[in-house]
Amino acid sequence: MNENDEVVNVHFNNKIIKLHFKGFDDIIDIDQLTKIDYSNLYAELITISALMNRVGLLKAQADNAQAESRLERNIEMARIGASTRQNAKTSSEKTVGAINEAVILNPEYQRLQRARIRKGKEAAYLDSLYWAVKSKEKKLDRIGEKMNLTPQEFEKNLVEGVWNGILINASKKLIN
Repeated sequence: MNENDEVVNVHFNNKIIKLHFKGFDDIIDIDQLTKIDYSNLYAELITISALMNRVGLLKAQADNAQAESRLERNIEMARIGASTRQNAKTSSEKTVGAINEAVILNPEYQRLQRARIRKGKEAAYLDSLYWAVKSKEKKLDRIGEKMNLTPQEFEKNLVEGVWNGILINASKKLIN
């Protein structure tokens, strides 16, 4: 495993299933990744499911980060509210409006709220990428059905290189 590889533990009934996957490089060209490269449809067809999986995993990570950020913000909001109520000297300082104002004006709450908003934006970017790759997958499925390919055609016409972020080495026999 290299530094971009990741292992995810999934709890399933009484077992822990370990999922291994290779991560993307640090820089991803979204336009390159989401377009269909007609110069090597064979590579596109055999790598699209792996690409879909990688993007789905990234999306899951972003959604999780967003949810954790929301939780952190909510915990801090409750802490500030409880502290404000406890330290209030008059009943007017304990009103819902006064407590909400104290929460919103708190610098730590503001920092956490900004982080939550940023995580939401990142999750939205990955959601957009997910649907773009999903669209590419559907188009490739239709193209593949119309091509009616045989395994021998795949082996003969496949071009070496990196397709959809996946290295294809055509020097090894792909199909027996």
